[in-house]
Amino acid sequence: MGWLRMVVIEELGFKEEEIDAIMSRFLCSLDQDDWESIKFVDDNEEEGENFFKLPTGRMVYFPEELLYKDLLSQMD
Repeated sequence: MGWLRMVVIEELGFKEEEIDAIMSRFLCSLDQDDWESIKFVDDNEEEGENFFKLPTGRMVYFPEELLYKDLLSQMD
């Protein structure tokens, strides 16, 4: 990942270890719109398809469109 792209993602509030964890969760390449669609949520949600607990203890929500994009990339 380029340093400029990393800076843009970090400006969205993600820490380096969170970025690595999210990138390892997806087989598809994530663009800036994908990163902007990932939202931080209260950590009282259960981890599952749409919710993912990061190594920092914070929880994020993946929208259906992002999960669908990843599913389509696996079919290619």
